Amino acid sequence: MRAADVGRKTMGPKNMKRGMARLRRAAFVWGALAATSALGMDAAQAEGAKQAEGATQAEGLDTEHLFGFAEGSDIGQPGELELETETTGRFGKRHGRFSAVDAAISLKAPVTPNFRLSPGFIVSHHDIHGAPDQVDRRSTALDGAFLDMRFRLLDRAAGPFGLTIGVTPGFGGVEPGTGLRSREYGASFRLLLDREIIPGQFVAALNVSYDLGVSRPHASGVGHASGLDVTGGLSWRLAPDVFVGAEARYARAYEGLGLDRYAGQALFAGPTLYLALGSHLWASVAWHAQIAGGVSRHAGHFDLDQFERHQVRLRVGGHF
Repeated sequence: MRAADVGRKTMGPKNMKRGMARLRRAAFVWGALAATSALGMDAAQAEGAKQAEGATQAEGLDTEHLFGFAEGSDIGQPGELELETETTGRFGKRHGRFSAVDAAISLKAPVTPNFRLSPGFIVSHHDIHGAPDQVDRRSTALDGAFLDMRFRLLDRAAGPFGLTIGVTPGFGGVEPGTGLRSREYGASFRLLLDREIIPGQFVAALNVSYDLGVSRPHASGVGHASGLDVTGGLSWRLAPDVFVGAEARYARAYEGLGLDRYAGQALFAGPTLYLALGSHLWASVAWHAQIAGGVSRHAGHFDLDQFERHQVRLRVGGHF
């Protein structure tokens, strides 16, 4: 005989009714407590999920692409590959018509959380007419290749700001200023800093770069040049997938590999725009106009020998 059956026999009919009533009241109380507890747990879980989602969105902000000519310190995560195209147009010189467009395609592959490799190649197009001591030309060529290496020293999520250094050696087959065939060897050394002034909303970046190169045109001797570039940018989140901003860039050009002889300087400024095109694609565009400058060989308010009057950069990338 089961224990329940023994209980019913010993209680009697009247006591059984009272016992059942007590059981119903206890079941109601326990049910109410369980429901209240469940609602509390659901609310706590919902709040935790909301906080986790907010943290994920903050961590998901990639500052590298928010600007135009400037770049943030982020380098991606291991296992996350990114294909990027960067098209830079340079327009306007002191004499004649000058336009040059360089299109770089690179594959960004983070090796560790703080180190990334990015091999790539460049295709260039030149349209030059009426320039002194130059033959008019319009040409498109596979220009060269490069390897960009990024080392992140400070993570902006864990420190007061983000800090990354970049080293980019490369070689080419076209002289940037003339479009003529040439053997070009060079390297760029960059210091990239950024900080979220308002987390997820307002970001600032500062880049300092030192560039050097050796040029061996087929028709002349060997040339050595170097340059120093400082770029600052601000970017504001206008909508969930849209950032707008502005940049200012100061550049100096020198003859010689070690900033030996001053050749010219220019100050650029212009707007930037960043768009997130879904969860895996993005695009950014920036326009810089030379607003001041000087060159050692000419008087005037601009340097249109070493630099251009206008520069435009379009970047499009995707993660996979």
